[in-house]
Amino acid sequence: MTGSPGIGFYVAIVGAIVAATGLMVMRRAAETHLSSTKRCPDCAEEVQREARVCKHCGFHFADVEREDAAVLRSVSDDARPTMLADLPAPESTVADWYSDPVDDSALRFWDGSVWTLHTRQPDLPQQGE
Repeated sequence: MTGSPGIGFYVAIVGAIVAATGLMVMRRAAETHLSSTKRCPDCAEEVQREARVCKHCGFHFADVEREDAAVLRSVSDDARPTMLADLPAPESTVADWYSDPVDDSALRFWDGSVWTLHTRQPDLPQQGE
């Protein structure tokens, strides 16, 4: 006994609906995860957004947040919205230190989605290298 061709059609439609629903659920879960975490500027590991100390390397976020607030207070209100938002993204989207688009002699931390206020001088090569 063979099944009606209509049954296969209905099974395919139901399968497509289930797959689309699963994809939407997975995307929503990923967005929720990303919004509930932040990257450590020292080790680039993900930690909970509310964390004050990185569980991977011991970095203290409170110290950096105080520094960031002081920097933002020192910048005029007109410059704040465009300060980091207008900087071009690096070629890679991996969280890491990259050449600072504002100051060629410094490195700026890219957290995987936006530039941060964290900058540092590049490591100088050791003599003999």
